[in-house]
Amino acid sequence: MQASDQRGEIMRKQISLRAVALAGVCLMPLAAAAQTFDLAGTSAGSSDQPKEYNNEIDIGARYQSGTSPLFGRYNGHDSKGFSSLGGIHLEGNLDVGSPQPLAYELTGTNLDFGTSHRGPNNALAPESEINASVGQQGTWKASAYYDAITYTGQTFYTPYPQSGAVAPGVVTNTAFSTNVATLATQSSRLRNSLVQETAGTRRDIGGVDGKYIFGDWLVTSGYRHEHKEGTVLQTVRSSLGGTAFGEPVDYDTDHYSVQGQFATRKLQAQLGYDYSKFSDNNSYFLAPYIGASGNFVSQYSLPPSNDAHYVTGRLGYNLTPTTRLNTNFRYGIEMSEASPGTGTGNNGAITDSTALAQYLSNPTVPLMARTYDANTSVVSRPITALDLKASYAISGRETSNSPTQFYGYNLGDSATASTRYTIVGQSWTKQKIGFEAGYRILPSTKLTLGYTFDLVDRDAGDANYNNTGTHQIGYWVGHSDENTLSAKLSNSSIPNVNTSLTYEHGVRSGRFEFLSASSADAGAFYQAPRTADRIKGRADYAPNEQWTAGLNGKFETNRYHYQADVNATQRDANATIGPDLTFSPVKAVTTHLFYNYEQIYYVNRGNNVNVPDGYSSATTDSIHTVGLGGDWHVTDRLKVGVDYTFSYGDVGYNMYSGIYSGATTNSWYQGNVSLPSVSSSMHSVKLQGEYQLLDNITLVAAYGFELYKDNDWSYNWNPVLLNNAGTSISTLSSGESANSYRVHSLYTAVRFKF
Repeated sequence: MQASDQRGEIMRKQISLRAVALAGVCLMPLAAAAQTFDLAGTSAGSSDQPKEYNNEIDIGARYQSGTSPLFGRYNGHDSKGFSSLGGIHLEGNLDVGSPQPLAYELTGTNLDFGTSHRGPNNALAPESEINASVGQQGTWKASAYYDAITYTGQTFYTPYPQSGAVAPGVVTNTAFSTNVATLATQSSRLRNSLVQETAGTRRDIGGVDGKYIFGDWLVTSGYRHEHKEGTVLQTVRSSLGGTAFGEPVDYDTDHYSVQGQFATRKLQAQLGYDYSKFSDNNSYFLAPYIGASGNFVSQYSLPPSNDAHYVTGRLGYNLTPTTRLNTNFRYGIEMSEASPGTGTGNNGAITDSTALAQYLSNPTVPLMARTYDANTSVVSRPITALDLKASYAISGRETSNSPTQFYGYNLGDSATASTRYTIVGQSWTKQKIGFEAGYRILPSTKLTLGYTFDLVDRDAGDANYNNTGTHQIGYWVGHSDENTLSAKLSNSSIPNVNTSLTYEHGVRSGRFEFLSASSADAGAFYQAPRTADRIKGRADYAPNEQWTAGLNGKFETNRYHYQADVNATQRDANATIGPDLTFSPVKAVTTHLFYNYEQIYYVNRGNNVNVPDGYSSATTDSIHTVGLGGDWHVTDRLKVGVDYTFSYGDVGYNMYSGIYSGATTNSWYQGNVSLPSVSSSMHSVKLQGEYQLLDNITLVAAYGFELYKDNDWSYNWNPVLLNNAGTSISTLSSGESANSYRVHSLYTAVRFKF
């Protein structure tokens, strides 16, 4: 499978899962779900006036029936077992002998003290958050905070359990046979020698903030430090195709800020300074080469350390009682060390013996870019029925002229020439002018018309050149401009019904530029001339307190226009539509039902030397999500709730139609067989309940069940695929294991208020 196809497939699957999250089936802790209930005091139905409590403590326990990195991807609950889970909130005032008391507040959430987490990166309190503050109202306030964010990535197979080493049983510098049977045996032996790892990162964030008020001025400042550690799944090409490994992550980020704000009735202004520093504590990843003759270690470069300075400003001024001016600007200087170190690999010309990794040579001076952003707008209501707005925005990036050289892999062991690319960062300027007018043509009907003009100028800084001086990226758009017209109609003339309909039409024109007429590489679709159409509608119906119904939908399509010899994305379209309904038959019961459908469609054209016009490929992603739920106040003290969500996503392929002929028919696996569809489905059930035992003691319980199935055929590591001609085909595979799971979870807690 080609690298671009693999990345595209991963992206499409992420889109499918994102739709599930948006539909309300995020894999959050059940403790967080339980906290959505209002637990403060007696319910509104009680005849007694409840006592106010400012402080509370949650003490709870949680059990999970199975281990799944995907289930716990964003919450740290990725492993089977028990854990404690709680929270705390304290607040009060201290009399310090001044007119204003000293106010304090302490809050802690998701305080998980379980240790049954997968891997070293998801240990104690994987999603905990603590905030503390003290101050005097209207004068000053000081705050401190800590936040832990855990991400559990894919489980995959790799020959590299750590930098500079291979898994036991993996033999390096082995020439792989061209004989089909021997090749299959070698591939199987290597595959069985791999180790299984789970990628994941842990972010620990801490900081302090302060503010001080005097007169019309407010001064704020803060310091934030973040440490991120773990691994992310990465894939590099070797003689066998795709080889997965855990790219090390050991980052430190520091951010300092100071701002001054001035505010009166007519004028509001702000001026600030920010400094950010990113430090990568690793310069490179070392990987012994697998596949051909030679005994050496390759160097894979990691993100370089960098820092940035920014000055920001904001201004708002009321020109008249009905007209306001707003202005914002930012100027920044960004610098990168771009220093990966020398390692043990060859940092010069790459031959076939160093085909595994990419290299980054040190530029003569640090890379630097100057950035600026500014926008201003005027909004006015000259008469009651008319709203007007005019705006202008400009942003730009100016890079240094220091070139950076990237040394890339060769395409298999047979390559003998080195592959080296020289890149200069791209500079650009973007401007936008906009006008908008809204007029209430009837008391219940408003029409809004808009126009925007976008202007973009780019240089050829992102163009690549190999070691022979041949231009590698053939086309870019140096200048483009886009005109967009929009219209929105809002209407509420029908009793209990509110509707709105918006339409936009944009045309972007541009000039393709290139340095080599022989180049036929793809052009960037986000720069290319295009015609865009977008339509969005919404209707809401609320006849009474019992019923609320809504329907929303949108459709967008982009058609890109290239020169005849440019291969890239030709067209894309996406659409979504969905009704939602809320029904409350009695005051104590509320139910909700929704459905959402989304479709994403791409048509691409790619290169193929055997077909003059290249080949065409299309993908259609369809995502269905349906959910229903309800809450029932059984008594003044007892409340229960239930939610069920089902989501189904499908990726369909229509590609590689007749792209090969003659002797080249078997060159790629995709040239023989169309890629099969990929689908995934998820069922999610949540049951929640709370019982107010006493005015200040509440019992909370929740149960959850999730079932996820994924039939992606690309899972698991398979370095060699044999075609029907009996020759090997290298395939790019992440080595990721299947993510299907079935998990039950149970949460119970006691909340004390005092």
